[in-house]
Amino acid sequence: MKRKILDFSVMKEEITQNNVLEMAELIAFMELRFQIGYLGSRAQKMYADLYADIKHKNKLGYALS
Repeated sequence: MKRKILDFSVMKEEITQNNVLEMAELIAFMELRFQIGYLGSRAQKMYADLYADIKHKNKLGYALS
């Protein structure tokens, strides 16, 4: 079974200390996706970097971009 990296079901939950980081990541991800239409290739690079950061955030030794 494939693991979902971006689980949007958390957006339907009440904001708590346990899920605020995940919500913030999703909001940033969605907003940056929207900005691609205005900023072009620069935003696409930031979008790819953000996706990689979210995907690998729990790996030991991973440095955020």
